[in-house]
Formats: sequence, structure tokens, C-alpha cells
Amino acid sequence: MVYQLMLVILLLVQMGDDLRATRREARSRMAFLRTPLVTSLLWSAVAVFVAAALVRTGIGSALLFGRPWALLPAAALVSLGISFCWYRYIERLDMFERERRRYLLLAFVLGCGCTLLVFPIGGWVRAYTPLVLDGNHWNDWWYSVLAIGLVEETVKLLPYLVLLFATRQVDEPFDHLLYGSMSALGFAFMENTLYLRDSHLMAFSGRAFTASVSHMFDTSIICYGIAIDLHKQGRLRAWRIPLLLGLAALAHGFYDYWLLSPHRPALLTFFFFLGTMHLWAQMKNNLVNISPKHALGAIVRNRALRYGILTSFVILFAFTVVLVLLLRGQVAGESFLLDGGWQMAGTLLLLTMTFSAMEVVRGRLRPLRVPTDFRRWFLPRLESGAELAGQRVELKLGQHHDPQALERYIEGHLPVVGRIIERAALGDDTDWFVFVPERTIPLGEKYVPDRFLVQLHADHDHLREDRYALLLLRAIRAPHAPNSAAFTADGVSRQGFRVMGRAIG
Repeated sequence: MVYQLMLVILLLVQMGDDLRATRREARSRMAFLRTPLVTSLLWSAVAVFVAAALVRTGIGSALLFGRPWALLPAAALVSLGISFCWYRYIERLDMFERERRRYLLLAFVLGCGCTLLVFPIGGWVRAYTPLVLDGNHWNDWWYSVLAIGLVEETVKLLPYLVLLFATRQVDEPFDHLLYGSMSALGFAFMENTLYLRDSHLMAFSGRAFTASVSHMFDTSIICYGIAIDLHKQGRLRAWRIPLLLGLAALAHGFYDYWLLSPHRPALLTFFFFLGTMHLWAQMKNNLVNISPKHALGAIVRNRALRYGILTSFVILFAFTVVLVLLLRGQVAGESFLLDGGWQMAGTLLLLTMTFSAMEVVRGRLRPLRVPTDFRRWFLPRLESGAELAGQRVELKLGQHHDPQALERYIEGHLPVVGRIIERAALGDDTDWFVFVPERTIPLGEKYVPDRFLVQLHADHDHLREDRYALLLLRAIRAPHAPNSAAFTADGVSRQGFRVMGRAIG
């Protein structure tokens, strides 16, 4: 309970920052009320209020009670909603070249259809191999990895491979993760329907978050490996597919192993899920960064991602509350609303803040790693500072500012007007941005005249139209940007830049 409360407080703090930032950007109060952030929060509040009111009054209570035919359609409807919510999220990450929806739908449908292959393959495995689930640690482990993990990951991989080799749709790195995730969501739809039916919709939280995200992560292990291989080698080395498939089977098996016996600490599955959540967030960020179709105008709106996830699942949860009310009565509906809502809150808020923390730095490919501090696993992956890309700014020295020696180096060329075009990484610091002045600033042969790095000073968290903010300014040494038009500061050490001092912009 304390953990969920901590996450709620973090989200409220983040929400306050987002509302203030949205209000600054809006030209009027009416425009502010029409922003996606505000409308998302309003829709969430309305959905919860309506569901709570229906449960409180008991309207429609047990209307479908005693009608067993209604449970399967209700479970399928909720399961489809789960897959749709995750589809809407991952589709928004495809910023540079949107995929045709009919191919995404094809991947989803193939994922649903290939799920049926699990039954004959699983039957063959149980009949002709010594794999057995009998409570023995050794037997259960290999059953989880081979009879469950390997079989299911092979089945989920097939639709992705069909689209990869039979179409030309998978043509940028993120497409691999996108189509693989759509196949996994198709598989998860079929599986979630059965679990939701058997639990009378009570398994909503586990199926919507941990199970569905884990299915996407396991398949993404293979898709990410293939995408990186194509990016680095320019071709796919066939031997890597079975290697990646084996790694995905191990991850899948480890997740299931701790859930198969009531005598094992199932909490380890949740710990493992937390680690995979951080890894999946890094995977999708890396693949977006290395896209060859990177467009400077495509700026990630983390707020749209954050409240898109939150609102869609809150509305789906409210809808599920109503279904429980209709199927099982007022007492069950009230219990699901209170207990299920609180149970859902922690995982949903953790996923919402972690999966919306995007740092688009062109060409930046970070090694995948989980936080070394285990306590960080329980905290969301926070985004960097303010997004300045796309803003037109004027740089100058303050009127009452006495420039230091290094600042005099550039003082004669200020003020200058220009545009901040993209985020850059200076070492591990991703709060730098590339500033392009409208006129070049000649600083000698050692420095690039048409590219500079700027960063908001720690005392300022945003740029406003009506006032100046303190900025740190760095000139770029020419050897680090032989072609200044294609410059990115990814992975460049601080020795590649000269500190020019502070300016206001």
C-alpha cells in the first residue's frame, strides 16, 4: 500500500508539472481546456465517476447473472480492449514513418491465429519428450523454458517473420519491435480471454499489465536483436535467430516458473517483470533513435504518451467494473472497483511514467542494462528536462553581466537569433540541444560556425516567450563535426567542446 501511495504522489507531482507546462504553451484558457492533457484527465474522471455511480446505486446489478453465455463475450471484449490500449501506445512511438494499419492488423490477426498452434505442439512435446510439470524444481524449470517458453515464443515469432520476409513494411529499426509487439498482442488477446473468462474478469490487472507487457518484451528480445544486427552489420545473420529465440524462451520460462507452484515465491516474477520493464523501455528508445528516417520535426510529446496510456486503461478499467456489476452483482462490482483499482494503480502508474520517458537523440544507441541499484527497479524511469527542440530563440548576454574571458570570445557575435533543432547527448547528459543560428558565427578554424550546444541552467526549467532564461553555451570543435549539417553529439566526450559560458535566451 505504501508503494502504491508513493507512486500516486510521484504521478501527482508530474501531473502538476505537466499542467503548468501545458498552460504556458496554451494561448488562452479555452485552448488550455482543449489540450489533449486536460481532455484525457477529464475523460478519466468521467469514466471513474460513472462506474462508481453505477456500482453505488446498483443499477443493472446482476442483469446478466446466471447467463454463462455472456461471460466469454465479456472476457473477449475486455481482452480486445487491453490489446487495443497497448497498440495505441506503440503506434504513437512510430514517429518518422507511420505503418499502414492493415499490416499492423494482419500481424495481430496472425498472432491470434498462430496461438492455436500451441495446442498441437504442446501435445506433441508432452507425448514425445520427458518434459513434465510435477513440482520438482528441475523438471518444472525445463518444462517452463521448453514446453511453455520455447513453444509460445516460436508461435509468436511466426507472424513477425512472415511480415519481415514476405513484405517490405519492416523498413526501419522500430518497425521490428512494432510488428513483433503486434504479434505478441494477438497472442495475448487469445490467452487473456481465457484467463479473464476463468476468473470472471477478476484477473484484469495481471492480464492487462504484467502478462501483456511480458509477452511484448519476450518477443521484442528477438525483434530487437534482429534490428540491431541489421543496423550494425547491414544484413541478418541467420544463426542469431535461434540464439535470440532461446534467450526469449529463457525469459519467458523464468517468468512462468515462479508462478507454477504455490510453494515458490511468486514475488520473484514481479521483480523480474520490473527489470524487463526497464529493458523494454530502453529497447524502444534505442530503435527510435537509430532510425535512418529520423526527421527533426518529429518531436516526442512525452505528455501525450503518458496520459494516453493512463486514460485508455482507466476507461477500460471503468468499463470492466460495469461488466462485473452486470455479471456478478453489486457486491462483486464494488469489491472489484476498490480492490482491483488499488491493485492496478501501482503497476499502471509505474508503466505510465516509465514508458512515456522518451529521449530522442539522433543516432544514440545505449547498451541495455537494468539499474544497478535494486531500489531503482521499483521507481519509474524519469525523463530528462524540458523539451526545447523546435523553439526559436534569441541568445545574448545580460545587460548587467560582466563577461568572463571565455565569454568575451563570443560576445561580439551576440545577440543572435536561431532555432533549437534537436536534443543531443554530451556523454551521459541528454539535456543538451543543438542550436542553429540564422547567421554563422566565425570562431576560427577550430570551431563549427553554424552549430552550438545549449542547455538550460539548473535555475530554469523552461523557456518562455515573454522572458529570458539562463542558458549554458558550448562551441563545437570542428573535428567532431566534419559535416556540420549532419552533426549529432551522441557519445561525444566533453573534450570535443569549448565552454563559452552563460548566455540568456
